[in-house]
Amino acid sequence: MLTGSNRAAMSKEWQRLVGTAAALRGRKPSITPWRSNYRLLTGPFASDAEAQAFVEKLRGQGVSSYQWTSPAGQAVDSLGVK
Repeated sequence: MLTGSNRAAMSKEWQRLVGTAAALRGRKPSITPWRSNYRLLTGPFASDAEAQAFVEKLRGQGVSSYQWTSPAGQAVDSLGVK
């Protein structure tokens, strides 16, 4: 959904995205390291088709995103939001 270098700012970015896209309300954010940055995620989804449908729903609500599947062993942590 979003990539950034400031891990501490990801919580605020999630809240901003929730304010833009109603589809994110009630979903839990996660974060994973990616190179020298972090990826902001939500999921998991039951299938690739379900994930892609969610991406399209977000696009319709003004949020650009893409489907991403974490490789085996990839650390994915919950992101606490205030």
